[in-house]
Amino acid sequence: MRGTSAGVLLAVALGVAGPVAGEPAYRPGEVLVKFRPGAEAGRALARRGARLTQRVAPLGLERLELPAGVTVEAAVAALRRDPSVAYAEPNYLAVKAVTRADDPLFVAGEQWALGAIAAPGAWDFATGGETIVAVLDTGIDYGHPDLFLNLWRNPGEIPGNGIDDDGNGVVDDVYGVRYKYGVVSGDPRDDDAADTHGTHVAGVIGAVGNNRVGVAGVNWRVRLMAVKFLHGSAGLGDVADAAAGIVYAVDHGARVVNLSFTIPASGAVAGEIRALEEALAYADERGVLTVSAAGNTRADLDRTRVYPASTRTPNNLAVAATTREDALAPYSSIGAASVHLAAPGGAYSSSPTGVVSTRGSMGIPDRGPYGYLSGTSTAAPHVAGLAALVWAYRPGLDHHQVKARLLNGVDPLPGLAGKLATGGRINAARSLTLGDRACVFGATPGRVNPGATLIITGANFGPNPGSAALGAAALEVVAWGDRRIEARVPGGAVTGRVRVNGEGADFPVAVNRPPEVRLEVSDGGGVAPVAVTARAVATDPDGTIAAYEWDLGDGELRSRPGVAEAVSVTFSRPGTYTLRVRVQDGEGLTATAAATVEAGAGPSAEARVGCFLRALGY
Repeated sequence: MRGTSAGVLLAVALGVAGPVAGEPAYRPGEVLVKFRPGAEAGRALARRGARLTQRVAPLGLERLELPAGVTVEAAVAALRRDPSVAYAEPNYLAVKAVTRADDPLFVAGEQWALGAIAAPGAWDFATGGETIVAVLDTGIDYGHPDLFLNLWRNPGEIPGNGIDDDGNGVVDDVYGVRYKYGVVSGDPRDDDAADTHGTHVAGVIGAVGNNRVGVAGVNWRVRLMAVKFLHGSAGLGDVADAAAGIVYAVDHGARVVNLSFTIPASGAVAGEIRALEEALAYADERGVLTVSAAGNTRADLDRTRVYPASTRTPNNLAVAATTREDALAPYSSIGAASVHLAAPGGAYSSSPTGVVSTRGSMGIPDRGPYGYLSGTSTAAPHVAGLAALVWAYRPGLDHHQVKARLLNGVDPLPGLAGKLATGGRINAARSLTLGDRACVFGATPGRVNPGATLIITGANFGPNPGSAALGAAALEVVAWGDRRIEARVPGGAVTGRVRVNGEGADFPVAVNRPPEVRLEVSDGGGVAPVAVTARAVATDPDGTIAAYEWDLGDGELRSRPGVAEAVSVTFSRPGTYTLRVRVQDGEGLTATAAATVEAGAGPSAEARVGCFLRALGY
């Protein structure tokens, strides 16, 4: 295996990456690396001078502590040049996706959010079951009177004996697990003194219902697994611990993983967060649904990546927030092709416009066990709780079929149209009862040329070929499967929504429109020699013009130097000449325009005969 500069981490430039102002960035002095199979020699070389501090074995992910004076940017750049490295990236920081709370109020409980999603109607069919929902967050106050009976308990662990009874590498992980800077322990108690974020999220999912105490969760009976990786009042964690926490949850039986945090892929080394994407893919391969908060920055995730909501694995659901009035929350991020649906998130924390749920007291006497928060952090657990409720009602469904029920069951809302993939907010009763209809999760590419092939993914398409359409245009099915369809886009198709079998949730796809061009010529003709200037006036309805090709009368299209919108030519010989221009947009679509020039014979025309190509400037 060839060594590269990645093996000389001590020699790279000095400096330390810090967080971008106003946003979490990544941990200084650390990188995440995945090596290619069989790259042992390269692995040893690339690690030189660095210290392995954490390994997420199922993902092949390693957390490396860099030597003093080595920047994250330089280390990542060097590692990415190493052929033994599959990928290298910063250890991005995560932060809880909640609007900031101050002076939380004690309440006993107005739960408008449950009414908004028709939870009481759903409870006529199911109130919960044994579905395990992992809460990847600041932990859970597992002494809370409205949560204790619904906590997950590790069946292989004996509480308090100081022994790793089940041999999973964690001592006394009775209620879940705690990760902090790669150090793992079995005490995931919520220590968030600001708003006990994880406890609040857990209560939305599964506070004990119908017990005459406090509040009810979307599920009255569920198994809440605490996976703590966010710490302190700011609720900060990192990608390495998040990935390890997802793997722990999946390996210990979680069917749903709630991810009420955001990680902007920003800073000096920006891009995809592969480690988190692979963790979600690990969950998908094992039948686990993940639910991700879209974030509270009013971003459009079609243009700005915010993880884990921007992860496009088939098991992931990205969730926006709505208010008590069923409007899009003023802080909520959106994405017509990136954010699937909405759920109640409230308007303002510490007021009845927020969502009331459980809260840990953290030993502060003036705080009761319940409080209001708002944010996509509180929207996501409504979806996670509903997913678990659907599983309680229909335990035979797989995770993609559960996702389909949630998407198909939304209530369309005017304020969400064109801003979310479904344009709707969850409806619990409908999701339980509507049946298993076709549902489109996504279509790639999201912007397509006529004649190209679309890959449509989803659930419940059926084993036998049916119909697929983009808006009013029928697609030509090339290959059909219950979860994946290949279909060709016809020439007359326009931007619209892809639907399968005429029912269920659809998905927006933009069809590129060809450019338009007209040709303006300065002189229509005269006695040869005739000198003219030809100008192409071109526009592209959904992009830009990338190239011009010119035929200056000899029948051959040629590219001019640069992007030539205008050319000059002299016709020395008498004749009729056709000028043509062909323009091409950024998607490869073209348009052509032509004009004719008459060069007449004059008394001295023969004396002016010259080289045609030289006259054209070639």
